[in-house]
Amino acid sequence: MEFTEIHIVVLFLVIFLFTILCLIYYYIRKLESKIEVYNRDNLLKYQRSRLEDKVYDATDKLVLDNQHFADANHLLLDASKNNELKSKREVPNYSYFNDLGILENDFKVEDKFVTCLMPFNSKYNTLYDTIKHGCKFNGFTCIRTDEEKIESNSNLRKYIVMKIIQAQFVIAVLDGRNPNVLYEVGIAHAIGKLVILLVKREKTNELPENLKGNRLLIYKNEDDLFDQLSSTLSSIEYA
Repeated sequence: MEFTEIHIVVLFLVIFLFTILCLIYYYIRKLESKIEVYNRDNLLKYQRSRLEDKVYDATDKLVLDNQHFADANHLLLDASKNNELKSKREVPNYSYFNDLGILENDFKVEDKFVTCLMPFNSKYNTLYDTIKHGCKFNGFTCIRTDEEKIESNSNLRKYIVMKIIQAQFVIAVLDGRNPNVLYEVGIAHAIGKLVILLVKREKTNELPENLKGNRLLIYKNEDDLFDQLSSTLSSIEYA
């Protein structure tokens, strides 16, 4: 059978339509793959958030009474017994920072700048709003270390360390006993930063006197924290 022009046109159309269908199928599969990855990532984020909530709630119960709270936080509490509020600028050793790509010239403190260390969890958003408002009320700019999107963990660590270095002092939330926060508090203490620790306790009147001071603010609620934080911030001297 001889091919006529009509046969050629039909064959061309069939090939064209087949190609279009293949491209559509490929596009749909690619789109489905992206949706699947997106849904999986969102599911993992949701599951992680749920698990974090359970861990934080369980941790709060474990340190509910003051004796267990003091036992679990004795190192940090002991470091906060010195009530001298002086924000120092000296950094004694650079090796850790050099490994992160932070050079000696990067060690500059920004006036009226405060870094807040706390768990990256939505249950603490209201607490952070109170901290930020208290700082702003007293003339300070406060940032939480998750406010800027960082692409990798190594860059995140450098970013957080830089914010600790740049801060005139650091505010750290002990609620939830987040290991990252405790690690960051250790860095801040090691370079001589003034660190103000915050923790919520229902019965502050039952706490031993040696736990009370202006480097450790034990608050009942957000209003109580705002008052204590304002009083502390107004007392800071600069060395």
